[in-house]
Amino acid sequence: MLEAIILAGGFGKRLRSVIGDTPKPMAKVYGIPFLEIILSQLVKFNFTRVILSIGYKSEIIKNHFGTQYKSIDIIYSHEEEPLGTGGAIKKSLNLLKSHYAFVFNGDTFLDLDINIANKYWLNNKKPTVVGKYIANTTRYGFLEVQNKKVLKFVEKPKIPLSGFVNCGVYIFSKNDLKKVPFDSFSIEYDYFIDEAKKENLMFFESCGLFIDIGIPEDYELAQSLLKPIAEKLN
Repeated sequence: MLEAIILAGGFGKRLRSVIGDTPKPMAKVYGIPFLEIILSQLVKFNFTRVILSIGYKSEIIKNHFGTQYKSIDIIYSHEEEPLGTGGAIKKSLNLLKSHYAFVFNGDTFLDLDINIANKYWLNNKKPTVVGKYIANTTRYGFLEVQNKKVLKFVEKPKIPLSGFVNCGVYIFSKNDLKKVPFDSFSIEYDYFIDEAKKENLMFFESCGLFIDIGIPEDYELAQSLLKPIAEKLN
């Protein structure tokens, strides 16, 4: 059984000028909610169960998807108050039926070969970050990678530098975050940095299309880049 967690509780403050108070994962791309585009990709790879971590305007997401999207059962993990990326993942991991899950951000699209990434995780069974090599990392910062391990998270450079960026896609076992002693935390700053120092954080490279709709310019770009997928869903 393939299970996924999708972080879909964000406010989308930087997109307010474009989408108003619509939850960011529900922002329309060529007429289709962005979250539906992500789910349609998971259908292709035979995911059968997805946990949607929701918060802001959660009723909009629930009313649209209900408990089923095509062949995928949908379960909701509701944040009564913001838990941070780490807290949201930790809470959702408790709802898994299997022993591990892929984690996706609800505002990021990555054309990832799930089958290969899945085999990679099954071979090492350690927390894994999926990244991509890009020419300009000034928006994201970059990862220092060696021997298929993330050794360091480098802050956003002031000048354009190429490198591996964190695509916001992870693979965790059900127990990976249980050792974190609090329920509200950042996965990036309160977990990954320590795991990287211990050389316990694996890296998987993707070469597929990657786009984060978090800013208006990239949201506009997504309208054209994701149009072929959206058209099939219309």
